[in-house]
Amino acid sequence: RDLVRSRGLGDVYKRQDFYNMSAGDFLHHYQIIIYSNHIMHRNHRMPIDCNYKTGEVKYMERKDYLTTGELTQLMGITKHTLFHYDDIGLFQPKYINEKGYRFYSIDQIDILNTILVLRDLDMPLKEIQTYVSQRTPELFQQIFLEHEAQIAKQIKKLQSMKKWMQQQRNKIQIAEQTDFSKIEITTYPDCYYLYREAEPNSNQSFSKNLNKLISLLQKTNPYLDYNIAYFQYGKNVEHGIYDAYDNVALLMGQKPAIKNCQILPAGKYLTAYHVGHWNTIGETYERMLNYKKQHQLKTSDLYIEYDVVNNFITKNEIYKKKFEFDFKYEKGRMFFL
Repeated sequence: RDLVRSRGLGDVYKRQDFYNMSAGDFLHHYQIIIYSNHIMHRNHRMPIDCNYKTGEVKYMERKDYLTTGELTQLMGITKHTLFHYDDIGLFQPKYINEKGYRFYSIDQIDILNTILVLRDLDMPLKEIQTYVSQRTPELFQQIFLEHEAQIAKQIKKLQSMKKWMQQQRNKIQIAEQTDFSKIEITTYPDCYYLYREAEPNSNQSFSKNLNKLISLLQKTNPYLDYNIAYFQYGKNVEHGIYDAYDNVALLMGQKPAIKNCQILPAGKYLTAYHVGHWNTIGETYERMLNYKKQHQLKTSDLYIEYDVVNNFITKNEIYKKKFEFDFKYEKGRMFFL
């Protein structure tokens, strides 16, 4: 009767049979009225079940349940996702009232969190549904052990990608601060390289052998930074032959997991830069030879040529090439794959 008064159901309150009803009869007869007029507040209780014979009413403690909006905000998902999980039977509300509002218990949060973790691990929803319906501690350990290995692999890949990006940024920064007009002596640490011979001045042969080197490296170290390089020999340079490109190489600062990778030893290198089109590259070689002669430098007859700024970083058809040859010649330093 207090409930009827509090809900403003005056017509019901005035009915004569109202006073002759037991609590059970009243709830059985007027349960629709009670449900449709119940006002939800955070600390209120909602009737969710009624024993019509005894009049006993079971209540839902509002503080122990979450609305759809509250759950989605808590878990960082959309209502559409929650409704979809309900439609396919993956995750359903604990209770739905007569107006269709969904309510979820606090105990369901752990289940939903596990579903979201498995989803983020790219597990198909059908497999997740199988796990949720048949979950056991043993199955849980098996699934998470498998995915822990996948996560470790992804972390390693992401770390390699991050390092590669940092190396590319470092290259750009160095290039921006470099005086390309200088010829200088630079000390370098050990450098690793993969090498293949190619048909002289054949773009097709060059591309074919370069692709083989890159494919070989990608299989073992997909995000290892490298520079595409060419080896020139003093016997050609001294006779004015500056475009005898009969080989291709990949230079790396880090040793790849490849058995036949060779080492370019640490030491002092005479370094120069070429800015301009490749067909004027001989001008830079001549500058290096003159510098070497003026300063009475004794070097090996091996030149290493590679791009300072690659085609991905810039579209300009101006080449910035770096030329080096070392002062420490070590026999057997050139190896061929």
